Formats: sequence, structure tokens, C-alpha cells
Amino acid sequence: TNASRSGWSSPLVLGSVVSGVVVAITWVRWELGRRHPLVDLSTSGRGPVLASHVGGFMVGFGIFTQFIVVFTLVDVPEVSGFGFGGDASLAGLIQVPGAMALGLAVVTGERLSRRVGAGRLLQLSAALLVVGFVTTALWHPTILHLTLSVVIVSSGLGVGFCAAPILILDNVAPDQTAEVNAVNALARVVGSVLASALVA
Repeated sequence: TNASRSGWSSPLVLGSVVSGVVVAITWVRWELGRRHPLVDLSTSGRGPVLASHVGGFMVGFGIFTQFIVVFTLVDVPEVSGFGFGGDASLAGLIQVPGAMALGLAVVTGERLSRRVGAGRLLQLSAALLVVGFVTTALWHPTILHLTLSVVIVSSGLGVGFCAAPILILDNVAPDQTAEVNAVNALARVVGSVLASALVA
């Protein structure tokens, strides 16, 4: 998360990235070589389960990207031509409708998944995130427009939060749900960290 300050080519950042990759490769090889692994990566790599992990990553990345972009747009002076010259309080208030939309999307998504399936729900989440971020980037002439974009993105995040665990439960044996959900949570964390490093 210090890459934007220190520079992506700094020894500290490069060393951290290389160390992380080495640890990840070592761990994956270790787990794949065990007869009874702590985390069955072959299960996590299967189609629908892998899709849930990609969705988890997408949700984690989306949450932090939305926060950083909105707070930045609100904070940038109006003379820039794209900022609003507001403060953190205004940026926080813009998040309130989004938080409400996220909660509603989770509740609605659970019911909707019974009709269309969790896979379609994850696709809907991705579509809402794309629409929300495109409108944030290209069409935010007023605070109201920015708030609408936040609501769209938050709805996509809520649907994604709902879809990923349902997709796992539908495609994994009961005795593997805990480990696969843990991998999904890890995917969200990785998405969040990557977003904070790239967008901040």
C-alpha cells in the first residue's frame, strides 16, 4: 500500500512483491503435494468455485476503489473541472445511500438467487460494478450524479457479497465449505489491498 509513495521500483516495494510471490508459490506447491491438504486447492480451482473467488476479488477491489475515487472526487477543488471542493463529511454522506443499497441488494440477492442461480447473480454483480464505475468516471457533473453512481456500485457489491458464498455452498461438499469460504475471504482481502495500492 506504500507503492504510490515509495514508487513501484523501490527496493522495499519490489522486495515485498517478490517475497509475496515466492511465499504464494511455495504454499501452493506444498498444499498440492499433500494427500490431506489444509486447503484443497483443486476444489477452489474448479469452474463455479473459481468464479466465486474471482467474484470475491472483484468485490474487495470494488469496495476500496469506490471509497478512494469518491473521496478523491469530492476533495478535489472545483477549479479542476472535475472535483467538488468538498470535505470528508460530504464524501461520507454520499456513502449513506450506497450503504443502504448494499444492504438491500444482499437481501434481494439471496431471494433472486433461488430463481436465477448464484452464477447469474455474480454476472449481475459484475455488470452493476462496470456500469457504476463507468458512470463515476465519465458522468459526474453534480453530487447527485456521483451519489447515483455510488448506489449502483454498492448494489453490485451487495449482490456480489451474496452470490459468492451461495455459489460455494452449491458446488462444494459440506466438509469443505469452511476452507473454500476462507479462500474466498482471502480473495476479497487481496482485491482490497491491490485496490488501495493501485488507486490510492
